[in-house]
Parts: sequence; structure tokens; C-alpha cells
Amino acid sequence: MIRLSGEFDPETGLGLLGAIANRVEAMRHAILDGCPTDPQARHEFLQAHALLQLIEGTGTGARSGRPNVIITIDHHTVEHGRHTRSRFDCGHDGVDLPVDSVRRLLEFADIIPVVLDDDGVVLKLGHTVRFADRAQRRAIRAMYRTCAVPGCRIHVAKTEPHHIFHVGNGGTTDIEYLIPICKHHHDMLHNQHWTVTITPNRSLTFRFPDGTTITTGPPAGQWTEPP
Repeated sequence: MIRLSGEFDPETGLGLLGAIANRVEAMRHAILDGCPTDPQARHEFLQAHALLQLIEGTGTGARSGRPNVIITIDHHTVEHGRHTRSRFDCGHDGVDLPVDSVRRLLEFADIIPVVLDDDGVVLKLGHTVRFADRAQRRAIRAMYRTCAVPGCRIHVAKTEPHHIFHVGNGGTTDIEYLIPICKHHHDMLHNQHWTVTITPNRSLTFRFPDGTTITTGPPAGQWTEPP
């Protein structure tokens, strides 16, 4: 028998685990030759066949290979980091990630965040964090030409929707708190702890740890600048 193992970055690893979990769920009630009856052995058998399906591009359902990862986390941990009463579960046994990694993962459409309030009750999806669906991504691309960071010329098609956590906390789940950020500035925003605020007309203020700020006008201004 051949056994495989690998190490992946958090986004890739959780995505792969989620895609395998999707396939396992689709096969759970199937009758497969050689499938063990012991629950643990059966689960491992199905995982192996799920990985094989991903490699071969086979399986049930056109979307069966898309990740389906649920991360459970309390809103204080999302915003301020781990504390004595943190609730933090990445959805897979033995997987433990830095909070900064989870903040980034929560912005991808295939990662489903379940955010808890102080009483451990699930907040309405998106009150603290929000992932962008296809319609929201289209709307962002209609409004913006480039990354929202002033001076960045990366085309909007190469950006990811970023949710402004603090402004959106307790607010609506609308697109009003989503802005497009390129990977370079997205990493800087998290790693250097920038803060961003947005007005109703989508003017932005970026505040940096050294106290400096940069402001922008509405996204329509991007369309008057040279490409």
C-alpha cells in the first residue's frame, strides 16, 4: 500500500480538507467494493477515494470538489486575538491556525464563518465577518477599476473582496463594507495592522501604526485616472 502526506498553507490545506469532506459526504451512503464496516476504517477508506476523485476529476455533482469549510470563532477573537474564553474551531480535528490566518481565510467565498457573541450564541452570518458571494464580487468589479489602496494599479480582477471588520461589526451584511484589495496590500493590511474606515459614498481612510493616514474619494475617481 502507498501512504501519502503533505504540508500546505492554511488556505490550501483547509480548502483541500473541505473538498475531500464534500466528496466523503456524497459517498457516505454509497456501496463501494472493499469498503470496511468499522466506522473509522470506513471514513479513511472514503477519504482515500475522495482524494482519488479530486485527482481524476470524477465524482457526484459539479460542485462536489469545492471546499466546504466551517470555522467557528467568537467575535472578540476575530477582532483582538485569542483570550481566556476564546471559542475557536477550524472544523477539522488537529487543525489549529493563527488568528491572522483565520482572518484572511474568512474572506474567501468557500470558507463559511460562524461567529459567536459573548454568550456563545451564533451571530447573524456576516455581522462581524462576511464573505463575498458571486453577485457581490460582480458589484465590486463594476464599481472599482483597481485595488482600493490609493496609488495601487493592480486591476480589480486580480483583487479579493476585503471586509472592513470594525465598521461592519453589528451592522448589515450588505456589500457596503466590502472593498477590493490586492494580495500585496491585503497582507500588509493584516500584518502591519492597518485600519480602514468607509463613508456612505465609499470614500476611504487608511490609518497606519505610525499615525499617518491616507484618504480617497469615491471609487468613481478611479475611472478618471489613466489606466
